[in-house]
Amino acid sequence: MAQLINIGNSKGVRLPKSLIEQAHLDNKELEFIVLPEGILIHPIQKVRQGWKEQFSDLAKHPLTADEKQWLDASIDSSELEEDWSW
Repeated sequence: MAQLINIGNSKGVRLPKSLIEQAHLDNKELEFIVLPEGILIHPIQKVRQGWKEQFSDLAKHPLTADEKQWLDASIDSSELEEDWSW
Protein backbone atom coordinates (compact mmCIF):
# COMPACT_ATOMS: atom_id res chain seq x y z
CA MET A 1 0.00 0.00 0.00
CA ALA A 2 1.32 3.46 -0.91
CA GLN A 3 1.07 6.33 1.53
CA LEU A 4 1.09 10.12 1.25
CA ILE A 5 3.71 11.72 3.46
CA ASN A 6 4.58 15.34 4.25
CA ILE A 7 7.68 16.70 2.53
CA GLY A 8 8.01 20.35 3.48
CA ASN A 9 4.97 22.19 2.12
CA SER A 10 4.25 19.36 -0.33
CA LYS A 11 3.15 15.75 -0.19
CA GLY A 12 5.05 12.73 -1.41
CA VAL A 13 4.12 9.15 -2.13
CA ARG A 14 5.92 6.38 -0.31
CA LEU A 15 5.86 3.16 -2.34
CA PRO A 16 6.81 -0.24 -0.93
CA LYS A 17 10.02 -1.73 -2.33
CA SER A 18 8.14 -4.76 -3.68
CA LEU A 19 5.83 -2.52 -5.71
CA ILE A 20 8.78 -0.55 -7.11
CA GLU A 21 10.50 -3.78 -8.14
CA GLN A 22 7.35 -5.28 -9.64
CA ALA A 23 6.72 -2.14 -11.73
CA HIS A 24 10.42 -1.79 -12.68
CA LEU A 25 10.54 1.78 -11.38
CA ASP A 26 13.82 1.63 -9.46
CA ASN A 27 16.36 4.30 -10.49
CA LYS A 28 14.09 5.62 -13.25
CA GLU A 29 12.79 9.09 -13.95
CA LEU A 30 9.01 8.99 -13.56
CA GLU A 31 6.11 10.70 -15.28
CA PHE A 32 2.79 11.33 -13.53
CA ILE A 33 -0.39 11.56 -15.61
CA VAL A 34 -3.64 12.69 -14.01
CA LEU A 35 -6.62 10.59 -15.14
CA PRO A 36 -10.27 10.73 -14.04
CA GLU A 37 -9.66 7.46 -12.15
CA GLY A 38 -6.49 8.66 -10.39
CA ILE A 39 -2.81 9.08 -11.20
CA LEU A 40 -0.80 6.94 -13.61
CA ILE A 41 2.90 6.65 -12.74
CA HIS A 42 5.27 5.23 -15.32
CA PRO A 43 8.97 5.50 -16.17
CA ILE A 44 9.86 8.02 -18.83
CA GLN A 45 11.24 6.31 -21.89
CA LYS A 46 13.74 8.55 -23.57
CA VAL A 47 13.43 9.04 -27.31
CA ARG A 48 15.42 6.40 -29.17
CA GLN A 49 16.22 4.56 -25.93
CA GLY A 50 17.40 1.07 -26.79
CA TRP A 51 17.65 1.73 -30.53
CA LYS A 52 21.39 1.03 -30.68
CA GLU A 53 20.91 -2.43 -29.17
CA GLN A 54 17.93 -3.18 -31.41
CA PHE A 55 19.82 -2.19 -34.56
CA SER A 56 22.82 -4.26 -33.45
CA ASP A 57 20.52 -7.26 -33.00
CA LEU A 58 19.00 -6.73 -36.46
CA ALA A 59 22.42 -6.62 -38.07
CA LYS A 60 23.16 -10.10 -36.70
CA HIS A 61 20.24 -11.73 -38.55
CA PRO A 62 20.17 -12.30 -42.30
CA LEU A 63 17.37 -10.73 -44.32
CA THR A 64 14.39 -12.84 -45.28
CA ALA A 65 13.41 -13.23 -48.94
CA ASP A 66 10.53 -10.77 -48.46
CA GLU A 67 12.82 -8.17 -46.88
CA LYS A 68 15.32 -8.53 -49.73
CA GLN A 69 12.52 -8.10 -52.26
CA TRP A 70 11.38 -4.84 -50.61
CA LEU A 71 14.92 -3.49 -50.43
CA ASP A 72 15.66 -4.40 -54.05
CA ALA A 73 12.40 -2.97 -55.44
CA SER A 74 12.80 -0.03 -57.78
CA ILE A 75 10.30 2.79 -57.94
CA ASP A 76 9.85 5.24 -60.76
CA SER A 77 9.47 8.55 -58.92
CA SER A 78 7.50 10.07 -61.80
CA GLU A 79 4.73 7.51 -61.18
CA LEU A 80 4.50 8.53 -57.55
CA GLU A 81 4.08 12.22 -58.28
CA GLU A 82 1.29 11.85 -60.89
CA ASP A 83 -1.51 11.91 -58.29
CA TRP A 84 0.04 14.52 -56.03
CA SER A 85 -1.29 18.04 -55.89
CA TRP A 86 0.62 20.84 -54.22
